[in-house]
Amino acid sequence: MRALLILLPLLTTACVRQEAAPFPRGNAPAIPVALPPQCSVGSLPVAHPLPTNGTELREWLLWQDRVDAASRDRGNQPDLEECKVHSIPGRTTDFFVIEDYGFQRYAGVYRIDGKCVNYLGSLGTHGSNGLWDVAGFEILTSPQLDNPIVAVYATTSHGNGSFFVYEIGDAEPVELLERRGAIGEGWKGETSCMVPTWIDFNSDGFTDLVLTGTCYTVYWDSNSATKEALESYVWNPITRCFDLAS
Repeated sequence: MRALLILLPLLTTACVRQEAAPFPRGNAPAIPVALPPQCSVGSLPVAHPLPTNGTELREWLLWQDRVDAASRDRGNQPDLEECKVHSIPGRTTDFFVIEDYGFQRYAGVYRIDGKCVNYLGSLGTHGSNGLWDVAGFEILTSPQLDNPIVAVYATTSHGNGSFFVYEIGDAEPVELLERRGAIGEGWKGETSCMVPTWIDFNSDGFTDLVLTGTCYTVYWDSNSATKEALESYVWNPITRCFDLAS
């Protein structure tokens, strides 16, 4: 069973809280998403204005998927049922998008510049790592970074997965942390989750990350078991990522 949606808590005044939502775009390359060729596809319009804001981006993505489905045989590829678009603080042209294909929900970042729609990359959810579902997220600003960051829970169809942190910059999102097994659902239906707190753990002037809660030691059979977890990750200004504190 898919794990229940989980909201990451609002823990610092620097955070910009967003609703957790179900939705993804798997292994798509970080290249411009081109408009389909000018052609008549049933009753659909042959062209659609390029989006200038989040609301228009949602409509454009849904339209593009319908045109693509009507113009070629996509085999077993599911249709895009819905997408939710969230603004990213400090980046007026960038949007965090969760795309819902029914049983799969992918997270990614899109950029609109008036000339085309650019897909910058996926966040946690892509076929190569077996994670297909967004179980919760948070968008926040970071004192040590010029760019905002997005934290995402990404899970398999069984509800087991990882906690990711990404920096949203000028190009492809940069992964700052992956904590595998941070969220899970056991054989008996019990759930576990490691919850983030953003604090200056080592008093060096940088915001660090503390994960607390429970995590699974075994979750794939009837012997599934959890344990209490407390892990601290300190910001490394040289490598620009979060390192597990010793």
